[in-house]
Amino acid sequence: MKKILLLSIVAMLLVGCGNTDNKNNEKNTQPTETEKETTHTHAYTEAITTEATCEADGVKTFTCECGDSYTETIKASGHDYEDVISAPTCTEKGYTTHTCKTCGNVYTDTEVSASGHVYGGYTYNNDATYEKDGTETATCSVCGNKNTRTKKGTKLVKEEPDEPVQPDEPGECPVAIHQIVDEGNRIYFWTSLHGGLNGTEYQNQKQAVMEEALALAATKWGGFKRTNCTQHVWWGTRELCLIEIFPPN
Repeated sequence: MKKILLLSIVAMLLVGCGNTDNKNNEKNTQPTETEKETTHTHAYTEAITTEATCEADGVKTFTCECGDSYTETIKASGHDYEDVISAPTCTEKGYTTHTCKTCGNVYTDTEVSASGHVYGGYTYNNDATYEKDGTETATCSVCGNKNTRTKKGTKLVKEEPDEPVQPDEPGECPVAIHQIVDEGNRIYFWTSLHGGLNGTEYQNQKQAVMEEALALAATKWGGFKRTNCTQHVWWGTRELCLIEIFPPN
């Protein structure tokens, strides 16, 4: 009996010692005041430190108030091009212009050769003289450009009148007196004191023919150049004089 009682007392003592150790262990697992003060959770704010462009990556930085930080890459956006087509003209090539709406970068491609002028028929300008050929002009049906070139073989040739009749030879005057002739780029007439007219009558008749010829030239060309007596021919005792009228240019 005594032995059983002794064993019971020993067992109770052992159980009590074990409970004390558990309470001490639980107490030791709680954080100390110092440990509570050093515990920190990062709170980051973000900011773009380098802007991304069409061609270059940017950088975003995350920073905590404690000084800790890290970065992330912002991918380049790439160009956003707007295309404009410039059609070719008669003298300039065509092409396509690509302009980035974000950064303004520009390049061109897709070139097309100039089309060249499209000229219709040439029109003679009635500007030949005794010294040089006249010209002719054509107009481009696309852009209106005018092309003027020499029209060969249009140089004026002075007309030689028939051989004058000598005083002792009967016959008609070798040229038509005071008859206005329109050759397209030249108007002319011959004049002379003839047919029994006196000086005043001759001058009046010559002046009337001159005014008629100049009016014809002004209506036809809008202006004129006049020459006086470019040729002299004698018919018997009378002098024949050639009057010529030309376009202003």
